Amino acid sequence: MGTSFINIVYQIVFVDQMTFVLVILLSVIAAFAFREALEGASLTAICFFPFFILGALVSVYLFTKLQVFMSPEQPVNTVAASIFGIVITLIFLLVFKRAIIYLSDSIHRLV
Repeated sequence: MGTSFINIVYQIVFVDQMTFVLVILLSVIAAFAFREALEGASLTAICFFPFFILGALVSVYLFTKLQVFMSPEQPVNTVAASIFGIVITLIFLLVFKRAIIYLSDSIHRLV
């Protein structure tokens, strides 16, 4: 019948220690780079940080489940999947942030 939602969440969240450390390190680097690129958007970088982690973990899970491998070595695959997940998450969050700003400005013009 397929895998239950709880089982999928369990597989995404409870990864091995190496994967978790790599995901956290790459997410910290992404949040820091984001803060530096936007000249001091510290609060935005802090708010985006947990989503970077979640995006990287989901990406690692999907790459493993779909058997997309860049290299025979697991750390290389983890880093590649994590970076892909963080980039996709960043794009999604920036589009979402722009949509919220646009809606907020539209509402303020009507009032």
